Amino acid sequence: MNLMNPRFKEQYIFTLTQRHVDQDAIANLKIHQTQETYMGSLQEQRWKKLVLVPFPFQGHITPMLQLGSLLHSKGFSIVVCHTQFNAPDPTDHPEFVFVTLSDDAEGLNMSFDNMLNVILAMNENCEVSFQDRMAQMLQKEEVGCVIHDSIMKFADKVANDLSIPSIVLGTSNATYSHSLCAMLELLDRKLLPLPGICSFIKEF
Repeated sequence: MNLMNPRFKEQYIFTLTQRHVDQDAIANLKIHQTQETYMGSLQEQRWKKLVLVPFPFQGHITPMLQLGSLLHSKGFSIVVCHTQFNAPDPTDHPEFVFVTLSDDAEGLNMSFDNMLNVILAMNENCEVSFQDRMAQMLQKEEVGCVIHDSIMKFADKVANDLSIPSIVLGTSNATYSHSLCAMLELLDRKLLPLPGICSFIKEF
């Protein structure tokens, strides 16, 4: 076979070019199919509604909303169930759905010194309202998961009653979490409270 034959050279070049085009077409088709599969997966996930329940103080609300933004970017639909007290501004996150829970917090002392009573009141007052909101949502579509602040324990109870998976979001930093574990261990070993510390605090 004469490789220098012009007709053969034209045919050879055409064959190589056609093969290159076919390979590109196959590659593009695979990429397109992969994109379609990925987008289809995202669209399917978009119907998965996630419910977020933050504790109504800024150090707890902000990380919860940041988590919501991340999950929304992955294709999830986000509903934020928040208290009437210190409610987040819906215009800051137009991509979320905001649902208000009745907290009966009017007149409640929200100071740090009264924080234990605030936590107890929020958990007691919001449970029924959250139960109602969840029941309304479930009538329309499936709820994939409830993500709640570690303080908002009523959300876990409601999710469990409705057979919905729940995840706890701890908004404290690593130092606090480590210290809490250490304190629990010290309490278990009867090393806390320190002898005489209560009387010292009262005198101080």
